Amino acid sequence: MVVNSNLPLTIINDRMKIAQILNNLVSNALKFTLKGQIIIDYTLKNESIVFSVKDTGIGIAKKDLDIIFERFRQADDSSTRKFGGTGLGLSITRAFTQALEGKIWVESELHKGSVFFVEIPVEIDDSQRKIKETKEFVEMTFNWSNKTILVVEDEEANYLYLNELIEETKAKIHHAVNGSEAVKMAKEIVPDCILMDMKMPVMNGYEATQEIRKFNKTVPIIAQTAYALSEDAEKSFKAGCNEHIAKPIEREKLFYLVNKFINP
Repeated sequence: MVVNSNLPLTIINDRMKIAQILNNLVSNALKFTLKGQIIIDYTLKNESIVFSVKDTGIGIAKKDLDIIFERFRQADDSSTRKFGGTGLGLSITRAFTQALEGKIWVESELHKGSVFFVEIPVEIDDSQRKIKETKEFVEMTFNWSNKTILVVEDEEANYLYLNELIEETKAKIHHAVNGSEAVKMAKEIVPDCILMDMKMPVMNGYEATQEIRKFNKTVPIIAQTAYALSEDAEKSFKAGCNEHIAKPIEREKLFYLVNKFINP
């Protein structure tokens, strides 16, 4: 499976519905693609974003293109028997798309694969897009010598990696190995930013963030998780985190998020 992104950006819309739409389309592509590849991509179109999921699967006959989004309908009965499924996935996907005032369509050729398109009106967060677009940002150096960063991470290798990245900024780094220790250190050192791993022993990152928010409402807390799922981000925000970053952590993304808070 290949994910293309020709323009890193942040969009403002219903993250849960968009995640479900893409999940359904990818699941559908996986189900009907026995060999080849699946490509996920997006483009901007005026004030909309157009997602596409392309596969090299069994394809759809031209006569069936109009019925596949109907409830309990697949291209033919043999597909239902061979590949399974209730026939509700694409119908639900269309319902979610329409709820977002968008539209969905498909281009396909039998035995050669399909491309599903979803166009959704969105608001683009230009402030983040412009920074991420600039090549210079990747090469920038940062001086956080007067800042303190608390890294909460139980995996030694992950901590050493973050420590190596942050060291070049000259920031003062403290390390907590679990959520309970993080709460204690957050009280003692009052950091300028906290990088919070969410899956830890003793007390996880969600619980630790909630405890820290009881006595410090303003310290920036950036959640770090193993997956880039919208559900993980949503859970982090509900716990009190300001931002969310997925592992493996990339230098430019990390520095962008931290710098946004400690040098606004």
